[in-house]
Amino acid sequence: MPTYTAKLEQSGTVTYYKDVQEAINNANVSSAKITMLENEIRAAEITVASGKNIVLDLDGHEINILGTSSSKLYGVTNKGTIKITDSKETGKLLVSSTNAEAVYGIYNDGGTIELGKIEIEVAKTNGAETSYAIYNNSGVATVGDNITAVSTSKPKLTSTGYGLYSVSGTLNYYDGVIIAEKGKTTNGIINLVSGYKITTENLGTQDKSYLTELKVDLSTAMIMEWQVPANTEITLPIPNGENVDIVVDYGDGNVKWVKGEAFPKHTYQIAGTYQIKISGILSDFVRRAAWRYLR
Repeated sequence: MPTYTAKLEQSGTVTYYKDVQEAINNANVSSAKITMLENEIRAAEITVASGKNIVLDLDGHEINILGTSSSKLYGVTNKGTIKITDSKETGKLLVSSTNAEAVYGIYNDGGTIELGKIEIEVAKTNGAETSYAIYNNSGVATVGDNITAVSTSKPKLTSTGYGLYSVSGTLNYYDGVIIAEKGKTTNGIINLVSGYKITTENLGTQDKSYLTELKVDLSTAMIMEWQVPANTEITLPIPNGENVDIVVDYGDGNVKWVKGEAFPKHTYQIAGTYQIKISGILSDFVRRAAWRYLR
């Protein structure tokens, strides 16, 4: 009796396959559904070709991709449309290698991918910084949903390198927890649900600055100077946060993104005179006599 790993449902028929990739290859209708029936250990990536439209339900199972070569290792490479979810909320995609050039959990290459309440773990013991839980090369990648209440437990992204990395396209981050040393976007767009902060187990609560290399635009920046004692909390005099979308360089090595927040606060640990630089969208700022305004 053969052991089937995946079940494909489409056009009112059900077909069983020994391999999830085989099920994906045979999905030929819009919104075909594939359900995992067993755990699967693979040496090769899972690929979703352009034109595919698939829902993959891990149903509490694991897909474990183990690489042994020195070339790049991918978990799921997507050029089509796929939603990876888990009806039991315990399913995992595991991708690991000891000597691969780079390791990717999800590599979105011009497609549309949505992640439900699953876990993705990416591990690379040799040069861990080149491992990525989610790598959005182009297209649209969405982590979680913008419909239900925000979850800070799933999706769960674990990486020895980057949690989220977006080169181009759009990456929507709405739910979940990230266990990773880094997050970055170069030219990609990062969207966060309004007021949401990224929860990272090892780095604490983060905002968009976790994902982007924030820089103040010095050509348009407002610059002020303030002398503060040690362990002093300051409050930026911004009474109305409704139209605020700014980057603030506090002059002590901390650069923060502030959006929709009134009276943002910052604490200086060391006494000194600091230049604060602010650029972005700001409609209401109250000048304080204690501050020296340079521009």
